Amino acid sequence: MSLFFLLWACTQSKSILDTAEVTDTGEQDSGVTSEPESTDTGDTDVSDTGIPSPSSEPSNEEPPENVRMDIRPNALLVTTLEEEGELHVDCPFFVDEEQIFDASIGIGTVPVDGVSSPSTGVYQFANSGNYTITCTGQYENSTIEASVDIVVLNSTQPPEAAQMSLGLMQAQNALDSILASDGGSDEDLVLAFSEFTASRELFPSEPFGPFRTLPEAFWPDTQRLLDDGIVRNTDDDLLPNQVVLLADRIQALRTYNEQLDPLNITEDDISNIETLTSLFSVQVDAFVALEPSIHGWRENATIMEEQIFTPLQVLTMHTLDLNEIWVRDEAGELIPPPFGFVSLMVGISARHSIQMNIASVLYKDVFESIDATINNLILMEAIEMSLPPQGDISMDYIQASASHGIALPGYDTSIYGSGFSDNAGLNTFLIVGVDWQGAVDGIMSDC
Repeated sequence: MSLFFLLWACTQSKSILDTAEVTDTGEQDSGVTSEPESTDTGDTDVSDTGIPSPSSEPSNEEPPENVRMDIRPNALLVTTLEEEGELHVDCPFFVDEEQIFDASIGIGTVPVDGVSSPSTGVYQFANSGNYTITCTGQYENSTIEASVDIVVLNSTQPPEAAQMSLGLMQAQNALDSILASDGGSDEDLVLAFSEFTASRELFPSEPFGPFRTLPEAFWPDTQRLLDDGIVRNTDDDLLPNQVVLLADRIQALRTYNEQLDPLNITEDDISNIETLTSLFSVQVDAFVALEPSIHGWRENATIMEEQIFTPLQVLTMHTLDLNEIWVRDEAGELIPPPFGFVSLMVGISARHSIQMNIASVLYKDVFESIDATINNLILMEAIEMSLPPQGDISMDYIQASASHGIALPGYDTSIYGSGFSDNAGLNTFLIVGVDWQGAVDGIMSDC
């Protein structure tokens, strides 16, 4: 079995993202109309996606076994159009594992409301929520589909999560392309390696948690949630322990990766990484199976950032370093095609690809669950998405000097109250009063 087939087979596991599922829908149940393919680029509407028209003679033929179609989004998490979010989708079609470019392929989204497509394969989303992206192609009178679910983040969720998803997907795809170039041309390797090194710039530079930093008054307090019938559930109590267990698996991978010498890999290294990757996958499955309420997500937001998201960022960047080192060493000299990798690091890289796939699913499933929780709060009018927040902000009194001529050391200008954010940068106050401009000018000019 070639390395390419090994990678493709490994990614079919239910515990990680299946990006290459091919479903023979047949002509009669494909749900595709017989309208001719449109030339409309869909600048404002994607209801017409150019999905290929079925044959006038319906067929129930299954696609030949040597035919498949993948769907490759550039991320599983994306921000809304308001935050300049954009999803890119590619639908490569393969015959005998060779990509062909003359297949009739279209792309659709469900739902279509609020979705625009400024160019082929590029999608923008006005609204947050879950979307299914489907590639539909035809080959020898059979319809072939491949679908993937993506999440458009709402305004309580950090845009860094979308950056992380983008970086992981691009790095994984590029690493797979590097490995698939084994035995091929230098040009394929150089292109894949360039994409791999470029993926580093896509990752967020700062740590992030499951929520943006928002004023505390944005969130309903515990009593308000209870009054609205939002009570704690069993998974809220299980979540802290699952965070610890998942953190342990991530740390185990970090520890082993950090002691690896990418230029001197052994069979034991491959076996150990495979075992650690499998344990990581199992724990991710257990973690994303939980369905905490907003109580659990909010209570554990800090430890999720510190023990899961941040260590996973560190692990990913170190993984990129390891793979860049060995590929540069192995293919640093111009090798007349066909070249071939001989390092056992190939086996490690295959597992690293799977690790990035697992991490992509972890982020996607966690933020999908939180998104659903937030949407429920919005429907119940427990939170107001418009800012400034509509929560209970109270100013008890303001202490400020009215003197124009002196400033007393230790005399603090302060506002005392409740509902403010712990992040001082999120607290903005506008003081309006009679002759306030003159008073401020006097203080500023005299201090």
